[in-house]
Amino acid sequence: LPAKSCFSRAILMPMGYRSPVDVHGMISNARSCQNDPRVDDFRKLVVGSWLNLPIERAQGEMFNIGMIFRRDYIAHPRAGSGRASRKISNEDEVLRALKQLRDPSGVWQPNVITLSLEQLKFYDQVKIITTLNTLIGVHGAALSYALWMQPDSDLIEIASGNYRGRFHFEFYSIWAGVHYTKLDAKGGEKLTLDVNSLKQAVEATITRHSTNKN
Repeated sequence: LPAKSCFSRAILMPMGYRSPVDVHGMISNARSCQNDPRVDDFRKLVVGSWLNLPIERAQGEMFNIGMIFRRDYIAHPRAGSGRASRKISNEDEVLRALKQLRDPSGVWQPNVITLSLEQLKFYDQVKIITTLNTLIGVHGAALSYALWMQPDSDLIEIASGNYRGRFHFEFYSIWAGVHYTKLDAKGGEKLTLDVNSLKQAVEATITRHSTNKN
């Protein structure tokens, strides 16, 4: 912004890493969080009233799995170079493994959707997220979109290094009534994900949804 900028209206808020939500999320023993119906009310307000999107997934046989892949972009104060960190190095292997998934019960037909959210407008981002049964992604702000998911959906967070000890997306999931799983990955700026562990985690979500549907 220019040195002198004027706004008729402005909202000031603390930087994300110093907000009460994030500080609370760094405390590993703060698992007293509970599912809060006000979070679902907020989801319905934004998704249903503001964006005019369905607040419930369409009934059908498709089990939608969203996989977020991080891409280079300039939208973050740390990303002055335009290069995103924590990319998955074995993306092709991960995608092949997900597309091989099957529901042993035959209830669901897994449908894998790859997401590069920085290429989409907010409306289109939320439109896709609300159709997902399971959302998968590396630790990062995009996982906040678990708040737009229908309760009883699943979030699978991939974390490595110091990010293993950050719990705010777990708490977001609890507040929103979304099931949460954390998977470990090797590496720092470039991550290698164990595809067998990922398949097992996603298969568990498919099985649970199949049981609930029956």
